[in-house]
Amino acid sequence: MHSFSHWNFGKSRHVGAAIAAAALLAFAPASIARKAMPMSHQANPGEVWKQAQKLLKDGRRYGIVLEFPSNVQDNQALAMLLRSDDNSLKELLGMVVIVCLRRDFLNKTFKELKAAENALLVDWTGKKLAGAKLDYAQAATPKAFAKALRDLLYGNGGAHLEAWAGAARKQLGADKLKKVEQALKDLDAEHYKQRKAAKKVLKAKLPAALPLLIQARRAAKSVEVRENCRELLIAYADASAAKALGAPQPSPYYHLRLRGGPQMFDW
Repeated sequence: MHSFSHWNFGKSRHVGAAIAAAALLAFAPASIARKAMPMSHQANPGEVWKQAQKLLKDGRRYGIVLEFPSNVQDNQALAMLLRSDDNSLKELLGMVVIVCLRRDFLNKTFKELKAAENALLVDWTGKKLAGAKLDYAQAATPKAFAKALRDLLYGNGGAHLEAWAGAARKQLGADKLKKVEQALKDLDAEHYKQRKAAKKVLKAKLPAALPLLIQARRAAKSVEVRENCRELLIAYADASAAKALGAPQPSPYYHLRLRGGPQMFDW
């Protein structure tokens, strides 16, 4: 699972974006001025959505679709948030496919889209499961932004996440599911070798076991389990980036100057 996208600042400056696990999400490098220009247009949202759908389908992943903010203040706030290398956002990249699209395209694609909604949860077929109004004034920090997106993913009482996990259990089958469930328990084992072996099993079962890992992360009372789950999610993002690029990269936030492919962001 990987991603690619471009940020375009000004008229001709195309700058790096991250190839990140399960995300169509760009992060501008530090060399770019901290204040982003307002988004003017997205050249080909249909192609962007087509590639996002492939990522969703290939990994049977859930996704979050964000609307490009129409006002300059929220537009700039989103740009700043997406540049962050906060661990909360890194972890989120290991959970879901994230894509930003123009409002006019969203209206055509999601007929049930409500006027107030600017963030959607979709399943691996691209079907809308839920919508929300993301308030950038309240989600002003990377941690708050990531929490708002996680809340959308989880659903009321964890219902959306459980539906995804239920489908994953069926897809895995009895034998693989048994191994995954045991490995999740062993993340809190007393002995280091047992925890290490559990992480190896879970790593090999991603992305199929992804919602089960997220559930374990969410429900864990043990700091050890939470950190092991987080480590697996971030490592999954890193590994996917390396696979897409053909070489190891330090993180999914490693910025590359990419040529070709769809222009996802035009600021």
